[in-house]
Amino acid sequence: METYKNTFSWEKIAKPDMTESINYIRMKKLVIFFIITLIVSSCSKDTIIHPDTDAHIITPDSSGRINMYSDQTKDILPGSTIYLVGNFLSVRFTGLKGNAEHPIRITNYPGKKLVIGNPDWSKGAYSSAIQLLECRHIILGSENSAAEFLIDGSTTKARSSYFGINLRPFTDNIEVKNITIRNGGIGIVAKTDPEKDDPKTWHPASVLENLSIHNVNITNVSTEAMYIGHTAVWWGWDETGKGYNAGAKPDNPSHTYVMPVKWKNVKIYQNHIFGPGYDGIQASAIEGLEIYGNEVAGFGTRAIWGQNAGIIVGGRTTDTNVHDNYVHDGTGEILQFHGSGKNNSTHIIHNNLFVNSQSNGMGIYGLIDAATIHITNNTIVGCQLFAIQVNGKYYETLAKLNNNAFVECYQKDPSSLKYIRIMNNGKVEESDDKEFDSIKSAQIDPHNHYQPLPGSPIENAGYRHTSQ
Repeated sequence: METYKNTFSWEKIAKPDMTESINYIRMKKLVIFFIITLIVSSCSKDTIIHPDTDAHIITPDSSGRINMYSDQTKDILPGSTIYLVGNFLSVRFTGLKGNAEHPIRITNYPGKKLVIGNPDWSKGAYSSAIQLLECRHIILGSENSAAEFLIDGSTTKARSSYFGINLRPFTDNIEVKNITIRNGGIGIVAKTDPEKDDPKTWHPASVLENLSIHNVNITNVSTEAMYIGHTAVWWGWDETGKGYNAGAKPDNPSHTYVMPVKWKNVKIYQNHIFGPGYDGIQASAIEGLEIYGNEVAGFGTRAIWGQNAGIIVGGRTTDTNVHDNYVHDGTGEILQFHGSGKNNSTHIIHNNLFVNSQSNGMGIYGLIDAATIHITNNTIVGCQLFAIQVNGKYYETLAKLNNNAFVECYQKDPSSLKYIRIMNNGKVEESDDKEFDSIKSAQIDPHNHYQPLPGSPIENAGYRHTSQ
């Protein structure tokens, strides 16, 4: 006989009122047992739950939510599985602590679809569908399919302030997988904001480690699909204590400046993002970033300058590898690079397919120091402006270009055939790139990931499609 640790209506069951009658408690236990029996009996016959699993079944409270604080989550031990059963308006956990060998899983019950979120949210409390605070070593999402784990965000005028998944503060060692997120503001945010009176929230006193996000579908969010790491190079407080993004080179001696906490080891892969109002994937302040195998489509639907890129490698980011992504049909730059050259870091942008932008294909910038970026075997097709713009506004950023294919770029003025723009002491080293004024002249197939047709003059340049 399999045993299950039940946390149905956690606050009422885990901590019952001792004044209740024995008969009433027995009746509650019978009701709980009956509910669990219904859940278990209705599962697929193929479902196997190991008898040694520490399983916690959690259903919504009377308000349609669950909010567990540290004094409650301390009883959920490393290696436990939290099954969320039902439809939740919001889910919040504080202080869940797994470990590297035995993470805590938060998932749907096998064979049961889980829905979390409040489409009617219009400001106020409970602004996140799922929030994890000071949680570590967590696996969040379905074990099988993104269709089984749905986050349903706000659809009101206030939706921009609503979060699908909110990982802060000091939440790390997190795997997010097999989730569908729709509507709301930011799809996934993962950062820790600086606080004036808490040095632990400043770099380098703390570091967030190990974040992976994969096989997640994000559609129709009104701001960023993913907001990973803090975008401010410096965070400042003025004389009144009001905080603000202080930019790359703050210089007001009467203000206080700190750098926000950084992430270490972030992987974002095999996700599908469609129609975000702002940026698709924004990742900043990270040591060791890999973004690969993602599709980002229709980004920047609100067409707000500075908020409409497909992928952003933000400032204070070292050792980056952006490869094998398909990013297309957006209003801003398809890829922006603002990363760092510190610690002799390596930056790679390789084998990506970037198609149809109302701006540049790539914008290469240096926000904190002079980075060198290796840009190889990418295909950029159909940009209204330049294929690549290299701007050394703050530092002499170097872009090394090799074996890239630029096709039908600078459509704003096709006669110029000017595919690369260099500004403000930016530097470019170029070898074996190919430029074509049309898809026809490049002899590539737009119906097959713009792959070269037999005899194409593209030769070894450009993107090659691989199944991830």
